[in-house]
Amino acid sequence: VVIAIIGYTQTRSFKTYLRDIVLHESLTVINGELQFGAIEGNLITGFIINNVTVTEGGTEILSTQRIELKYDPIGFIFKHVGISNAVIVQPRIHIYRSVNGSTNIERLIKPTPTNTTTSAWSIDIKRLEFADAEVFFIDSLLLHQRQMGERASPPDSAIDYARVHLRRLALVASAQIQSNKYSAKIRNISAALYHDEQIVSTDVETLPGEPQVPIVTLNHLSGDFLLTKNEVSVSNVSIETPINFRPIFPVKT
Repeated sequence: VVIAIIGYTQTRSFKTYLRDIVLHESLTVINGELQFGAIEGNLITGFIINNVTVTEGGTEILSTQRIELKYDPIGFIFKHVGISNAVIVQPRIHIYRSVNGSTNIERLIKPTPTNTTTSAWSIDIKRLEFADAEVFFIDSLLLHQRQMGERASPPDSAIDYARVHLRRLALVASAQIQSNKYSAKIRNISAALYHDEQIVSTDVETLPGEPQVPIVTLNHLSGDFLLTKNEVSVSNVSIETPINFRPIFPVKT
């Protein structure tokens, strides 16, 4: 019987059935719409999902070309999620802060009843990779405050935190999640920060099709991070930037 069940999980009909279940159940969890392509892999030790998108009111929040996941199925018996490898290929993440101060990420997950009991589940991700990610952030509250004259706009030479656009973001890390304890070891983060295309300075002439020059490039960042109920710890941090690095924090908004 067990062999027959395992065999059925490998069929296209089961994977289609599982996909329909996941899409249906997502409606009870998120205030948006989840879509993805066919599920590939054996499902026993891992799977691949292509063309994942999450939208809210027709606006894209998340999209990714492919998600690959490999895990240890035995751990589920002991309430342990052991993920040996998780790869997210070309994710595009859009974060918007509305005028009322809330973000689309906050609104995305539907509220659930407060549970005061401690979960016995633990999660151990041996390797997490973001490949060629892109992140957009728009702060409508800050832009509104500028429009009303309550906040000043930064000069073109400074980073505008109301519009942040990260390209070529690469991440390799590991993470552990236990009861009230979160730890991560970042092996490498690299990215390039650009002005949002809508506010690129007209003072700088660029040829048609010429790539935009990043205002900040991060070649490498690594470190160990720990968060518990009573402790926040950061150690072994290493940062590498080009020689013409521009300070990130001392800007006026």
